[in-house]
Amino acid sequence: MAATKKDLWSAAIEAFEDGSHAVLERVCRALLEHEPENFPVRMLLAHALLKMKRFPEAGDLLEGANPSDERTLVLWHRTTGDYYVERGDHEAAEDEYASALAIADAMSSDLVLDLVEARINQGSHEAALRTIETFVARHEHEPLDDRELLAFAKARVLRNLGRFEQALVAAREAEGLGRELGGFPGCEALITDLEARLAWDARLPASQARVELDADSPE
Repeated sequence: MAATKKDLWSAAIEAFEDGSHAVLERVCRALLEHEPENFPVRMLLAHALLKMKRFPEAGDLLEGANPSDERTLVLWHRTTGDYYVERGDHEAAEDEYASALAIADAMSSDLVLDLVEARINQGSHEAALRTIETFVARHEHEPLDDRELLAFAKARVLRNLGRFEQALVAAREAEGLGRELGGFPGCEALITDLEARLAWDARLPASQARVELDADSPE
């Protein structure tokens, strides 16, 4: 029996969430046979293609897109941001994610995380930290999706800024929030790294570390 459009949509969402890019491509192309101008499906197809590093094909879809309202324009900017991430151009990706956030009715946590990641990858840690703290403060008294991922991103930024004690607090918050969801990769390793760093700081005061480093330096 042939798959219905509903079946195909369900398969597309499942493939997207699982990172099954080859399957996502196939399902999107099947959906486009029914609705060639379906904008979300075209962006999903572009996503699948860029994840498989098929940049010319993904670029053609993005260049030929015709977003007609706020929702599709936000989706276009976000997918274009993903395109630049895969190309390693994090500055361009930051611009696209920021553009998506600027026109969106409401800031979404996943889009904020995309912007934060683009800033981290450029070494713009202060800007990344401000983005996280501003977004979380705006939703302080509201249910917020991805709160554990935001805390984890904050911990990484604080570590990169050398604020190790604060980073450990944020990482432990992320671990606690993520525990109900079964945890997530990287958090435990980050906590172990931060605990080890702080243990070394306690054993080796900064002044002693400088003396020992100076002693090891070549003449």
